Amino acid sequence: MQIDLTGKLTPTEIETITRQATAAGFDSVEHYVEAVVHSLAAEAEQEAKSPPLSEEDLKQSLAECDAAMDDIKHGRVYSEEEAFKKIEKSLGYKIE
Repeated sequence: MQIDLTGKLTPTEIETITRQATAAGFDSVEHYVEAVVHSLAAEAEQEAKSPPLSEEDLKQSLAECDAAMDDIKHGRVYSEEEAFKKIEKSLGYKIE
């Protein structure tokens, strides 16, 4: 597949996409764009299958986000190591 980006994207955008493709291990921008398009299509398909959240679920989710942001704002956070220890304790086994 050939993708002609000339005139559709700025040189900076093309440079950015080329860097992203290389960083992700793709041998060409075309293969990278193809993988991204497949991923977006799969995501859209999954979203179409998922039922929408109810108004109550949305309110609860927003309240949980607000509480989490308040915790962060006030320094009530855990280091990565502490977080994993808490998770391991709650699950009853060590995460490798």
